Amino acid sequence: MNWIHRDAAMGDALPMVLTEYIARLLFAAVFLYAVMGKLAATAAIQELMSSTGVPAVLIWPAVLLEFTIAVSMITGYAWRIVMPVGAIYLIVLGVLFHFRPESQADMISLMKNLSLAGGMILLGFRSR
Repeated sequence: MNWIHRDAAMGDALPMVLTEYIARLLFAAVFLYAVMGKLAATAAIQELMSSTGVPAVLIWPAVLLEFTIAVSMITGYAWRIVMPVGAIYLIVLGVLFHFRPESQADMISLMKNLSLAGGMILLGFRSR
């Protein structure tokens, strides 16, 4: 490869790297917001969990997992492991807590979870 093509390829890579990092930061913001919400309203979230048959004590592993996902997205650490785990987590949460066809708000939340999971899968395979 000659220098002209190499420089052009490197110049094209920078916008892609920045775009990917911005996307990762946006995903991390969603998970950090979820962590803050769980910490701010622990009892209410535990009540919701119990009402669906999920043991309320699982809020703490959920907080830890969501925080870990956010940190991984920001730092890139353990990226290939965290992306599929996060996608599965979002799908399971969506089905457990938002699959209520009679509620438009819940179905929108389910679709949000599914679209975030899809984005995590895409980013996970895209990232180097």
